[in-house]
Amino acid sequence: MARLPPKLQAHFLAPRHARTPVGADGLGRSTNPACGDALEVGVWLAEGRVRELAWAGRGCAASLACASLAAERLSGLALADARAFDLAGAVQELGGLGPTQQHAVQLVARAIANALSKAADSCQS
Repeated sequence: MARLPPKLQAHFLAPRHARTPVGADGLGRSTNPACGDALEVGVWLAEGRVRELAWAGRGCAASLACASLAAERLSGLALADARAFDLAGAVQELGGLGPTQQHAVQLVARAIANALSKAADSCQS
C-alpha cells in the first residue's frame, strides 16, 4: 500500500470537519464499488458562501485525507470558487498521491460537486 505524503497523512490522522452531515443544505454521496470506499458530504451555505462542509465516510487513508483537505479548503469560499476548486491540484500541493490512490480524488470531488449543486438548488427555492 502506498504511503501518504506527510501533510496528507496529517489530514488522515486528524481529520478536519469529519462528522455526520445532518441538516445540511445539500448532501452529496459517492462510492467506489471496486474498493468499497463511500463518502457523504454535507454543505451549508450562507450569503452565497460555503459556511461549512462536513463529511462522513469509510475508505482508504487517501480518500479520508482528501475529504479532510477539501473540507478545510472549501469552508468559507464563495459558492463559485467552491465549485471551481481543484482538489487534484490541492492534493499535488501537499505531495500528491500514488497511482493506486488516484481514485480518492475522484470520489471526493464527485460527492462535493453533488452536495454543492443540491445546496445551491435548495437555497434558490
